[in-house]
Amino acid sequence: MDKIKKTVGIYQDGNVIKLATFSVEKDVITLLNLNKTEISKKEKDDENAFDNDFLSGLGFGDETKEEKSPNDFSWDDTPKEENNSDEDSPEIEQIDVTELENLKSFFEENEVHEGKISLNLDISNVSYKTIPAPVKKSKKAIIKELYSVFNEENSKSAIYSYYPLNEDEIVGIKHEDKMFLLENILSISQFHPKRKFNFGKIQTDEVALLNAVRWNYEIRDDEISAIFYVGIDYSRIIIMKGYNSFQILPIVNETTKSPEIINTLYSRLLLEKSHHEIPNLDHIFLCGEDITTERIETLRAVEPECKIERLLPLRIMDNDVRYNPENYTAYIIPIMLAIAGVYPKDPTLLPVDFLPKKLLEQQNIFSLNFPGFVVLVIILLTGLFGINEYFQLNNINRHTQMEIMNIKRKIDTKKTIVDSIALLENKISQIKTNMKQVSEIVTDQNQWHYILKKMSNTVGENSVSWITNLHKLSTNNFVVQGQTTLRSNVIKFSKMFPNSKIEKLHENEIEGYTVWNFEITFGMPDPIKTKRADALFEKKLSHKSKVKIYTKTESVTSTKIKSTTSKKVENIKSKSNKLKNIEDLYDKALADYRNQKYDVALSEFTEYMNNSKTDKIINAKYFTGECLYQLTEYEKALNVFSRVIEINKRKLPDALLMSANCEIKLNNFVAAKEFLNQLLKQYPTSVLAEIATKKLQRLGTD
Repeated sequence: MDKIKKTVGIYQDGNVIKLATFSVEKDVITLLNLNKTEISKKEKDDENAFDNDFLSGLGFGDETKEEKSPNDFSWDDTPKEENNSDEDSPEIEQIDVTELENLKSFFEENEVHEGKISLNLDISNVSYKTIPAPVKKSKKAIIKELYSVFNEENSKSAIYSYYPLNEDEIVGIKHEDKMFLLENILSISQFHPKRKFNFGKIQTDEVALLNAVRWNYEIRDDEISAIFYVGIDYSRIIIMKGYNSFQILPIVNETTKSPEIINTLYSRLLLEKSHHEIPNLDHIFLCGEDITTERIETLRAVEPECKIERLLPLRIMDNDVRYNPENYTAYIIPIMLAIAGVYPKDPTLLPVDFLPKKLLEQQNIFSLNFPGFVVLVIILLTGLFGINEYFQLNNINRHTQMEIMNIKRKIDTKKTIVDSIALLENKISQIKTNMKQVSEIVTDQNQWHYILKKMSNTVGENSVSWITNLHKLSTNNFVVQGQTTLRSNVIKFSKMFPNSKIEKLHENEIEGYTVWNFEITFGMPDPIKTKRADALFEKKLSHKSKVKIYTKTESVTSTKIKSTTSKKVENIKSKSNKLKNIEDLYDKALADYRNQKYDVALSEFTEYMNNSKTDKIINAKYFTGECLYQLTEYEKALNVFSRVIEINKRKLPDALLMSANCEIKLNNFVAAKEFLNQLLKQYPTSVLAEIATKKLQRLGTD
């Protein structure tokens, strides 16, 4: 086999396939082209993508791949015309015959068969579990432990791998069922049986994004970074410390195509920072679709002290004038997939690979395990003892060919019958195609489309809410987990689908906000009725838009008539709503503070403290100090923080740090050190302790 001189990264995001093609010469790669195509004509404007939470942390480690089921199918025996999917296959949309032909043409235009192929996989089929590391830390021992851990899920076949987190823990990774992008590429090879595809690696999108930072950027071990990824089918945030990830944030919003997607991602980050006490970010990398200068400036406006830039493949960009930074950012995942295939042993790249072992063995004709060696010996022995059989079979073959020629002559005499048979075969083929389309409509693919669409609209119609997890429990039900700031929204969510049951509901407080964590189980909708439900849903939305227009027109004509009455009603309600308005004032003050309107927020927090009797008064007291500090009223701010230190233990570490900041601004460095040392003594393990240590180093320790 000739040495491969090309490498190709193939990335599927929804219905879009992206290619990054490189030439390879003596381990030096050069970008040839970036290209993409859409493989489906179906529009998916309102769909959102959901995944499981990714790793809580990543590290270096050996990659291990095992196949659990001895009855796993052979890649070379995949039927050409039949659909091999069964009822237990993952809920993703497969490519039909027409789309497969379009994908084949796209690969031919880009000469994919001439290179080594690296792919991404379907993250919805991947699950992770953190387990204690076995005493014997060999691959065999770890895989044996993973079998016992994942055995409760009773999967028919799976591929296993793992990451070592530290000396005592590992993250076990399991990929369920088939990899459909890989299957479709292997199906395309049937069109060209003489051409053989060569595969390098299969990795998750998250690993490719982490490798993009590890391979192209120099960052400190204590640096806190975030990767904002804006995809066609989903968006997410990866938070890193140094080169390792410790938090993945899935995003559920109205659509990833929204011009407000950056604000949505940033809002999700702020909530997570408050909930998990994540330190301030030093670096933000933006990548994915439409990372424009305007979107970067939007993020810089709210994070002025953080370094914000596109995530780029700096080591391979050179001075290629064909592509601008926005192009490189959009293709960062297929680029890093290709690079991982070229440098499989590069220590800076995470090494996990989900490429099936059976396919690896088929690619390397010189690699034989013991069963393969036995098969080779049997073949050689069969050849030695079967020479006579060969000549006999050759004679039979010639006789058979003569009979075939006679039959063909008879067929030629009845060409009309043959044409009729061909016409009937075409009709049968059309009927099969129609039946396949009907089958696709009634499968649970349409169920999930309906579920995601309805859930997305329900989230958008209610107050601030997040869906954090969605997965199927059985063929008859599924579970939804999420958070909301209004308890009444939980009831609304429970009415989205039939046979609902609120399993869990508990209260949590984040920065003065009450957040309700919930878990609801639902019965799966009727697969036949979901298509009708989609049509009725669209009709209902259209009707609502018309009613809106009519109501707006009617309200203009009746404004003068109602003005006198509305003033009287407002006077009557003003007293009864005063307490409610005061509580809303706290939320408005907090929003103005976050939007850097410090003078307005100061006035609102002060008014709130004068009129409210709730526990939030202490929080409001602290934020008046923050506002005064931002308005350079350092002595007044110091007095406020001193009062907070006396009465509020929960805000004590924050107040100590801000008191030190005020003393530094007033050039009272000795007093500042006292506050910082008190913070380190009372809260040595808090996130703020690390900040206090750095400030003491700058001030000079005693």
